[in-house]
Amino acid sequence: MKSIFLGGCVAAALMHGSSLWADDAVTEKIEAHLLDLIKQFSLSEIDEAACLRDIRKELDGRHGDECFGPFDRIIGGWQEEAARKHWQEDGKTVSADVPGDWAYVRIERFGLNTAEEFYTAVSSIEQEHIVLDLRQNGGGRLDQAIKVALMVVDPGSDDPVYTETKRDSEASDFRLISKTFHVRELAERFYPEEPERVGSLRDRRFAILINDQTYSACEILAEIMRRLNPDKVFLVGRQTFGKWSAQAWFPFVDAVGNKRRLGYTVLRYAPGADEAPPAHVTPDYKRTYNLRRDGELGVATDTVYTFAIRQLFRRAR
Repeated sequence: MKSIFLGGCVAAALMHGSSLWADDAVTEKIEAHLLDLIKQFSLSEIDEAACLRDIRKELDGRHGDECFGPFDRIIGGWQEEAARKHWQEDGKTVSADVPGDWAYVRIERFGLNTAEEFYTAVSSIEQEHIVLDLRQNGGGRLDQAIKVALMVVDPGSDDPVYTETKRDSEASDFRLISKTFHVRELAERFYPEEPERVGSLRDRRFAILINDQTYSACEILAEIMRRLNPDKVFLVGRQTFGKWSAQAWFPFVDAVGNKRRLGYTVLRYAPGADEAPPAHVTPDYKRTYNLRRDGELGVATDTVYTFAIRQLFRRAR
């Protein structure tokens, strides 16, 4: 049993202390099982000794740093699974306001219905100039980000949208395979019954706000929108976090019966036809703003936001 969770980092507090691992035989069996999984799905050749050291640190409640990537964690099982479902499904993910000759739209995360919420919000706005705020957005469902991106592309083109890289499941070595997905096939996959939505918002002008807490699905969305509609889309703020990966979650039971999961990176994404993603998404206009309270997003004291508004109208002239 395994499942793929695309998007933001899931972190959980672990129980500390080696007392959990009283049965050496059980511990060794779990270590071997997790190492096997990592070897099977890893995107690169691994140092088994370093990987085992990291597994032991994780099982003992301490984060390893020699082999595991920054988003790979061993976490508690059922409670975290319930929290993840709640995070993806509950509540609105898109909010919109029309304070003047422009609109302010914020995507807080990418849940199950984000693309539908985004289309409903933006298509009902008459204003041509839109500030799209992706700051503090930790990602979520990549399919929803792609559906949003398809709304601003030229539906007649067949430009590359993103490239997926993973281990070749048919190969015994660590050979990677990459596949690039283009506008037409993604349009057919995501909008088979609503083809008119593809490119439906491409005439709007978007200033996308990003910062170092913008990552995963958000980064893919921002970079795709800019690449595929460069005349109407630009980015403002700080460079993004730099997470272009997806995790597989492998459930297991520890020595005392606790249900836990290992999260390990199994896919990497890159915008366009590039097989290697950039380190970060870099803004067209670098602006720094220290977020002090959530309520300061998209208000007059938010200098990144006010700069983006001015630049939207300046570029339109």
